[in-house]
Amino acid sequence: MAFPGSLADILMRSGQSVAQDLDGLLRPLGLSLVQWRVLDSLSDGAGRTMSGLSARSAIQMSALSKLVDRMVVRSLVLRKQSERDQRVIIVMASDFGLEAHRRSLPAIRAYEARLAERLAGFDAGQFARFMPGAPDRAGDAAAPEL
Repeated sequence: MAFPGSLADILMRSGQSVAQDLDGLLRPLGLSLVQWRVLDSLSDGAGRTMSGLSARSAIQMSALSKLVDRMVVRSLVLRKQSERDQRVIIVMASDFGLEAHRRSLPAIRAYEARLAERLAGFDAGQFARFMPGAPDRAGDAAAPEL
């Protein structure tokens, strides 16, 4: 467990705070933050396998399966079997889901702009290089030593 005030503690608390803020912004638009992350991952119009969607949205497979089920019921996403492999499920944003995502973007962008103002001088791109899965870390097999 991170010590209070440690960098790890600050990062965890910051992430939780941003997630709560974003969830609060999205709820009046009829979306939760995790639903928005799925729609954002599918907003390019391409379908994704469940494992690809899990990786792109950073949502664990066990939670993603139930979440996608609920999103199908709400007509936010569509699910179909792959034509090449019947065992593979492809998830795509529906037109309704793409519209919900599009409607949410002004609020998300405004929040990010306010956050950027508060973090003036902070280089998010430089920080992102150290995150798991960053492009220049793709060859790193081992987790970073702490």
